[in-house]
Amino acid sequence: MNWRKIRITTTTTLMLGIVGVGAYNALFPPQVAPAAEESKQPTGVSVDSTQGAATYALYFTNYWLTGNLEEAQKYAAKGFEVPNSLPKPQKVENIITWGARSLDEHRVMVTIRARGEKDRVLWLEVPVIADRGSYGVYGIPIFVPEPGTAKKPDPPEIDSIDDRKAEAGIRQTVQSFFRNYAGGSPEDLSNLFLDSRPRMVLDLEGEFLKGVQMEISHPKNGQVYVQADASLQIDGQAVSQTYEFWLKKSGSKWLIDKTNPVIPLEE
Repeated sequence: MNWRKIRITTTTTLMLGIVGVGAYNALFPPQVAPAAEESKQPTGVSVDSTQGAATYALYFTNYWLTGNLEEAQKYAAKGFEVPNSLPKPQKVENIITWGARSLDEHRVMVTIRARGEKDRVLWLEVPVIADRGSYGVYGIPIFVPEPGTAKKPDPPEIDSIDDRKAEAGIRQTVQSFFRNYAGGSPEDLSNLFLDSRPRMVLDLEGEFLKGVQMEISHPKNGQVYVQADASLQIDGQAVSQTYEFWLKKSGSKWLIDKTNPVIPLEE
């Protein structure tokens, strides 16, 4: 069979990355890891096995759609024989993993988007078994409608702080974080965190403007939650940025326990 050049792009829930693949008669597919056993009853424990599972689902689906049963079987779980009742073989111009979710301890469901001739788009869900680094497709791909758009999450309800002295200390810590995150050093940031460990600062020429807007929760078990909306000025343009903080009281100071996004530790 003559294969046209196809581009295989691998992504996870946010995308797993992009993998360019030449024609199958010119390049070998990635080495196949030992196939996992066919799925048994779920255990109810969720794990993150989505990346390897997504790769198996991607290659399996491409071969399945193009009618190459022999190659598709290489990505099948032990004990699962790919049925001969394949769809009509078709050329695949582009195929990506749109997303993946863990069903339980071993099972992962992968969503695939495939585009064929005349821009015909197919959406499929592919069941994959994941077992200690081994993967295998254990059922035929299922045709599904195009996934919808998720709804924006509701903002958290914050029971506002009423201790003005504590509020002032919390605001000072958060303001210091933004000032040092953009213009300070890892050691400067370490003074603001509960574990006193240096963290990486922004590697760009910018600064956070004064007047950070904050919503601060009422202290509970010595901890507060802060949602902060700050403006980062970069290349002469102010860009809104939202951060979340969890602070704990240490002596007379309020120090940062964790943040979202996470600030990486300095190596």
